[in-house]
Amino acid sequence: ANQHAAALIEKVVYELHPTFQPQVVTTYGPHFSLCRHGWGTFAVGCEIHWQRQLQLPPTRVDHYLEFEDHGGRTTQTVELPQEAWASVSRLLDGALDNGSALPAEPAPDR
Repeated sequence: ANQHAAALIEKVVYELHPTFQPQVVTTYGPHFSLCRHGWGTFAVGCEIHWQRQLQLPPTRVDHYLEFEDHGGRTTQTVELPQEAWASVSRLLDGALDNGSALPAEPAPDR
């Protein structure tokens, strides 16, 4: 996650193929990354849990694994209700004040 997104996200819950144990894995910032070894491609369910201050329900994104050409990327646009913008501003100001240094792009699939 980039610096701004990481300040807004509490955790990401991944649902892997049933052959992986554990099948459900929760990751926390600043990167929210997950690395597993296996074979084949499949859709990974990703549930993004926003910081509580935003009062937003989790966002579900399905990411299809790709192992060629530097892996795949999935982008999801999330519309925020007007009342959430004050909380977004406070969370982003706090992240910038702390000098968080996070990568601009997530790691590719491996």
